[in-house]
Amino acid sequence: MKVNIEIDLTPEEARAFLGLPNYSQMHETWLNAVKSKVEETAPNADIEPMLKAWTSMGNSMGGIATDAINTFFTAVNAAASEVDTKSKPKKTDK
Repeated sequence: MKVNIEIDLTPEEARAFLGLPNYSQMHETWLNAVKSKVEETAPNADIEPMLKAWTSMGNSMGGIATDAINTFFTAVNAAASEVDTKSKPKKTDK
């Protein structure tokens, strides 16, 4: 004998039905705190030591890491130059 029961619940309804605690407010507060901390510190980030470490790795590996970094930053710059943040995406008719 096989019995299938289908229950259509949202995650919030399932959590309440099972008696699990709702941490959504705490989660939202934590995410906002992390977001503000990242926004606060990101402009002051000094990536030069990291880049020096990566490029010195490349010297000991025959330039492989340096080539990879150059390729990465070239691709990032190319992608960034193609992005037009002021224009809206065009709708296509199907």
